[in-house]
Amino acid sequence: MSRPEKGTVKEPVLGDLKESGEIENDADIVLFIHKPDYYDAQAKDKQGVPWKGRGKLIVSKNRQGIRNQTVLFYHDDRYKKVFDYKQYPATQGKLPSEHRNEDADKPF
Repeated sequence: MSRPEKGTVKEPVLGDLKESGEIENDADIVLFIHKPDYYDAQAKDKQGVPWKGRGKLIVSKNRQGIRNQTVLFYHDDRYKKVFDYKQYPATQGKLPSEHRNEDADKPF
């Protein structure tokens, strides 16, 4: 898969798989995980909310169902957890308190 330069926030598309053999043609489903804050720590969505701690699961190809659908989610890089964004839309980019590890910086 071709990778964009650091600092550019470009959502992945099927065309990025062109030189990956026959993956694009043979796959029934193609999903992309996109974290805009990985490429630009200051990235914001259309409403001006920072992308920090949020990401997208993009359904680019689905032979048996809906495609071009995007699911928003929260992510916590330290613990590799993912949370459904629809459950916590009012938190504006912050992981809900019940999922935060307040003791993460303590040694024991």
